[in-house]
Amino acid sequence: MTGSISIPSASGTMLCRFSAVELHVASFDAILITAMRTLVLIVALTAAMPALGAEAPKIFQNEWCWCLLPTIVAERPSSRSNVGYSMAVGADGRIYFAGTEPRSEPDLGSGWTLKAMSQAGEVVWSRTFTWRRNYYDVARSIALCPDGRIAVAGYSEFSRNSPIPARWLVGVYSADGQPVWSDTISDANLIRAEAAACDPDGRLTVVGWRTRRQTVQSSFWLIRSYKPDGKTAWTRTFGGDLAGRDRAHAVAAEKDGHILVAGKLDEGSGRSAWCLLRLTPKGAVSWSRTFTGPDSWQDEPCAVAVGKNGRIALAGKVSAGPADRVNWMVMVLDGSGNRIWSRTHNGEKSMDDKAFAVTFDGCGRVIVAGYENGDASQNPPYDAGEWAVHVYTPDGELIRHMHRAEMETMPGSAFGAALVPDGVLIAGFEQTSVIGQTRWIHKKVKLPDCAGKKEAPATGSVRHSKP
Repeated sequence: MTGSISIPSASGTMLCRFSAVELHVASFDAILITAMRTLVLIVALTAAMPALGAEAPKIFQNEWCWCLLPTIVAERPSSRSNVGYSMAVGADGRIYFAGTEPRSEPDLGSGWTLKAMSQAGEVVWSRTFTWRRNYYDVARSIALCPDGRIAVAGYSEFSRNSPIPARWLVGVYSADGQPVWSDTISDANLIRAEAAACDPDGRLTVVGWRTRRQTVQSSFWLIRSYKPDGKTAWTRTFGGDLAGRDRAHAVAAEKDGHILVAGKLDEGSGRSAWCLLRLTPKGAVSWSRTFTGPDSWQDEPCAVAVGKNGRIALAGKVSAGPADRVNWMVMVLDGSGNRIWSRTHNGEKSMDDKAFAVTFDGCGRVIVAGYENGDASQNPPYDAGEWAVHVYTPDGELIRHMHRAEMETMPGSAFGAALVPDGVLIAGFEQTSVIGQTRWIHKKVKLPDCAGKKEAPATGSVRHSKP
């Protein structure tokens, strides 16, 4: 099934092309068959994995390891990579972090990690997960559901962007850290869960992408909705043209249960566009929007958020040409998907700048976090530079630019943002003085009141690592 959706708007027709693709390929060309013969072991390992269409939730069993945080091997810097990717703040003020931490033995990849912490930075409980001993198990996104449960989405892969298959991982925990249900998707292709959101009725939507075949060159959006009990409500795919890298990166839930999914559409020859889909609670497309920059070289949105007034914010990166390389961009739309304003940011060194997180505060202001003066050509988490946080008024005026020196952070990147009563928490990672070692960090940033009469200094940091 292929097609497109065209929606007229005040600013003209915006089109988000898509093609639904089959989840199981019936035949392969001779070249692929030859290549796959060299990967017999890989196919054997994944052949028994759950099918994509499985409906029933799986209870956490022996494959899930619930234990304390791992011990770092001091003489092996490669085992000391700590990255905080996502965060959320519960109604009781407890802070939840999702990311990766090293395993207890050298050169065994990284473990998926979820932490619950007090406002003072004390760890209340911590959970980790190991699929295979030497894989990178990444907790990429966290979402809080109305009943207090914590949903985490991510993936497991042999190495970052490896041709060896990656597996889609979703886990839901109770407020005290007990496993409730989990879902995995795995076959001979790369499959990643990148983001999660829970709607007011407790339905969980997880988005990501899957390669069409056993290659990273062609991929399509994968969106899965779960009922509160963990059963699959529906699965949708978009994109997936034969040579395109179409990938969904972010999701947000609206008050009425509609779902916003943001990602990139590959237009060929290195060009890509930002795409935003609005889906009904049953997974039908309500509307779609595509935004293409003047250079449009590997442009992609990384975050989406919904404000109390129905406004939508997108944040990510756009190409700025040879002189300025990559700039970050934030865009605000009305509830119908029409652009209200957009802003770009080019760091003082005219290197790569990328926004990873966006949220609205109680005043309707937009807070964006990411990095500036970095290198976007690297694979995450090395896709980083110097911490940066921006605060924009509802009309798009930049009223605060917090940079690395002001925030007192080492090189790295901010990945997540969550509101607290007197400010915003920013989570990410930073390098240490030891080569190959990084550590989680979350920093509290105070915001001015809605009238803008108070100062907005950055405040103390809480750092997490195993020295």
